[in-house]
Formats: sequence, C-alpha cells, structure tokens
Amino acid sequence: MSSFAQVFRAIPFRRCVIALIVTLLLLPVKMQAAQADASASFVARSGNQLTLAGNRFRFGGTNTYTLLFNDTFGDPTGGYGSHAKIDDWFQTAADMGVKVVRLFGFASNGYANSVEPAENTFNDAAFEVRDYALKVAASYGMHVVFPFFDRYGVTELGGVRVIANWLNIDWTTTWTNGAAISDEEALVNHILNHTNQYTNIAYRDDPTFLAWELGNELGGPPASWEETLASYLKSIDGTDAYGNHHLVMGGNEGIDSTFHFDASYLSTIPDVDIVSSHFYPGDNPCTQANEAAAGGKAYIDGEWDWWGVSDSTFSGILTGIENCDAVSGDLFWQITPHASNYGFQEPICATCDGFNMLYPVGESRNGVNTPQNILDRMQGLRTHIFAMNGVSIPPPHITPPTPVQIVVSGTTIAWHGSAGAKNYTIQRTTDLTNGSWETICDRCVNDMQTPWTDSTQPTGTVWYRVQAVNVDGTGTSAFSDPVSN
Repeated sequence: MSSFAQVFRAIPFRRCVIALIVTLLLLPVKMQAAQADASASFVARSGNQLTLAGNRFRFGGTNTYTLLFNDTFGDPTGGYGSHAKIDDWFQTAADMGVKVVRLFGFASNGYANSVEPAENTFNDAAFEVRDYALKVAASYGMHVVFPFFDRYGVTELGGVRVIANWLNIDWTTTWTNGAAISDEEALVNHILNHTNQYTNIAYRDDPTFLAWELGNELGGPPASWEETLASYLKSIDGTDAYGNHHLVMGGNEGIDSTFHFDASYLSTIPDVDIVSSHFYPGDNPCTQANEAAAGGKAYIDGEWDWWGVSDSTFSGILTGIENCDAVSGDLFWQITPHASNYGFQEPICATCDGFNMLYPVGESRNGVNTPQNILDRMQGLRTHIFAMNGVSIPPPHITPPTPVQIVVSGTTIAWHGSAGAKNYTIQRTTDLTNGSWETICDRCVNDMQTPWTDSTQPTGTVWYRVQAVNVDGTGTSAFSDPVSN
C-alpha cells in the first residue's frame, strides 16, 4: 500500500479519535449544563404529562403539615419550627427518595404568627421559616407544592374560614363573594411577590415550587372560583427561560375513590394544569388519573393512606401507580418530624393523625399492624418512590448524624432523634478520664421509646453517650459527647 493510501485511510480514523476525545471532554460540561438547566426550569405540562427541562417528570413524595411550626401545633401562641427540625426532616425525606413535598402552612392567615394575622395586614417575619425550608428543599433537589387555602379551620393553617370570619359570612359562600375573592387574591399576591431572604429569589420566580395548589380538600368549590383564582395566579406569576409559568393545581379533591372528574368540569378550568385526589382508605388512583388525562389535565395522587389497608391492597396501590402512565406522581400522608426534645412531634395515638409515618421506626397500630409490618411498608414505599423517580434499585440508607441534645436526669436519658436512625446504642462510664465505656443498650431503643431508663445505674457520677444506627444496620454515627447525671 502506498504512503498516500495509508495517510488517506488514517484521516477518517484520526477524525473519529479526535471527535471521541472532544465528546468525552465535553460530556461533563454538557451534563452540568443539563443539570443547571433543570434546576433553573419550572416543572411544565405537556398535555397530561409533567416535564422538566424537556424530559418527562414523574415522582414519588410525601406531605407534611406540622414542619413549619413548633411542637405546640394547634396552639395559636405557638411559634415556628426550628432550622434543626427542618434540616432533620428533609434529610429523612431524602433518605426515602422524596422528590416532591406537599408542604402546609405557607399561606396561613388569622393568627398572630401567620403570614396574614388580620385582613390585609401582613407579617413578613413569618416568611423566615418558609424561606429556610425552601432553601433546604432546593439543596436536596426537591420540589414543593403548597395549598393556599385550607377548609378545616386548623389554627396554624388558616384558610377560607378565616376570611369568612373577617367578612362575617358563611365559609361556603366565599367562592362567589367578591370581597372574599379580593382577600384571597391579596394573600396570593403578597406571597408570590415575597423574595426569599436566603436565596434572593422571589417566590414567583422560584423553580423549587412545582405548583400553586388552590387549596386543600375545599369541598367542591365551583369551577368558576377555581378558574378565577388560577387565572389570577398566572397573571402575576413569573416565567422561566422557556416562558413557562408555574403550574396551578386544583383544590377540588375528593377524599375517597367515589370522587371522579367530569369532562365538562375539566373543560371549564383551562388555567388549572393539575387535578388531584385523596384516598382514605388508600386505593389505586388510575381511574381518576385517566379521567384527568381525557380532559387534558395532569394528575397527582395528593394524599393517600399507606397503612390502613391490607397488605395486598397496599402492594396493589404501589404497582397500580407505577404502571398507570396517567399518574404523574403520588404523595403519601405523611412523614412526621422529630420533636424538638426527643421522640416525634406527633406520635401515634387515639387523638392524633393515624396516618403519620415515624420513619424509620416500626410501631404497632390499633392491634392490626405489627412493628415489622410497618417497617416492611416503609421500605416498600421507599422502593416505590425511587421507582417513580426512575431509579429501579434504591441506594443504601443514609448514615444518621451524631445524636445531639443529650439530657440525663437521674436514671433517664433522652436525646433529639437523628434522621434515618432505626435504633440507638447507649454506653456509660464512671471514669471519664481513664475508664472504659460499657455498652448497656446495644441497639435496644428507638425514637418511640425515649426517654430511656438505665435500670442498673451505679452510684455516683455516671457519664453517658449515644450512637445512632441506620436501617441497614451497617451505618453508625459517631458517639455523642458524654453527658453526666
């Protein structure tokens, strides 16, 4: 072969090699650009599907309605949730794989610490905890949905009943009362135009928000009210680089499988992008999702009961959601925050919210679900959430942070719960300088069992330290700083 032919044949090969090298060099840059593009883009709707930066967006997630408030939820004099509480909760949610959080309390009104304590009087100090929660959500790549108006009159959440009281009208007439609608729009306007003090991004421009939800279980407001408020929201909302507004999610959910979406109703709310159902008891939402799709709307299963159904029904719900293309996402009810001292903010009890998930602790419920059954369901939900996020095999569980706020009083020991801790190990010593540490509780206690009592405590001064252990049993935190009795 002539030298000319050799050179001629080598040119395409060299070009291929050069092109391959350039492609490999640019790949990280392109990936970073795609990630940046997604982080700056609003979640959008294409027909009945959600998209993010041009790609299909499906998700698994959860709810929380006490996160923004302190442990005295239900007390009108109560304050806000701490940064530590918010950090802990989002770390827990991230371990579950959560990508979307339906977060209550953003649009509170009618009590001293709310966003709007009195009609057209706003309390911007209330935004600090909300701003911080948004910053933390964004740091985990999570999106937030929040209901503007609640119907139940819960103190911290406010809602349409508060507006009705201001105007001295029945709350069911707020949908058509001009003054009530003006009050609703005033609160919406104030919230969307608020600028986050941690990110310097106005809410109206923040891609962390997936959608503005008109309300929570509003009990069948007329379509005209939904369209009026949805249209107003979009008129003052920001846009991303593609010209997308934030999505609007309706507030006309049922609370069981008997609720359906009528095609004529859906056609009268063009500015509502997403419709939702709540299921108590839990059920497969595919029928409702297909009804929404037929009307050109995206569908989210906004709340559902994950434990009050049989094991077979629970499994059927998970596979039903995953296999139903018309379901964009689902949000089970709910992950409960740790309390500020020990245990959980709202444990399982006769007068509490029975659908709380005290992740990752298993506990008996009404003599029906055993602790192991609850643990199995939690892990089944975690696998499902990752599957909805497009991850077929969930990653290992996080290693919990070192326990803090250790308090020893006599023979009892308590500590603030660590995110992702299934149980804890406790050690003690009577000689902090030269003595060895004795394990007196080897993974024997969880956050439902604190404070823990040392029934064999020696006389004199005793120091204790605590270590958190993750769900896999392989990830252990460092031991806490020692604290004496």
